[in-house]
Amino acid sequence: MLKSYRYRLFPTKSQVSVLERQLELCRQVYNDTLAYRKNAYESEGKSISKYETHNLLPKWKKDKPELKEVFSQTLQNTQERVDLAFKAFFRRVKAGEEPGYPRFKGRGQYDSFSYPQINKSFRHHPAQPSQGLNTRIEIRIQGYSPSSLCSDFDIDLVCLIPIVSQAVCIPEFGDFFNRLSL
Repeated sequence: MLKSYRYRLFPTKSQVSVLERQLELCRQVYNDTLAYRKNAYESEGKSISKYETHNLLPKWKKDKPELKEVFSQTLQNTQERVDLAFKAFFRRVKAGEEPGYPRFKGRGQYDSFSYPQINKSFRHHPAQPSQGLNTRIEIRIQGYSPSSLCSDFDIDLVCLIPIVSQAVCIPEFGDFFNRLSL
């Protein structure tokens, strides 16, 4: 069973700058991945898979050391979004709809990033076994623009919960944000 929780974050100014920095780096990776896939297709007629783009991340991190500030899985999730955009594009082409080629994201147009795997960061309800629990965090910034320091930060916690009984597992954040260096 998939269960989602939404929390409102009230970060300090320094935490806001860290979140905005990570958001900007994810936006750059999104645009770089889109440009790479577009250029590969236009120049060689070659389609690039998301796994091939994942293999580019270590090279990009050497070229841009600031990318090391963002978790690798978060950057891979950003590249998966490009892959999903292309899949939706080709699905629309095949269906005969107006396709709408995937677009580059300008400043303020990329408003969320994910931490796909954080299993060890949560305490579980004692009635629920912790094994088999898969958790993903999505941080979404509502009303984000690069100039607005006071945006609303929401965090969506998505859990895949094994059905054992009627008890529901409610994760608690505990020390998670301190370990993220926010």
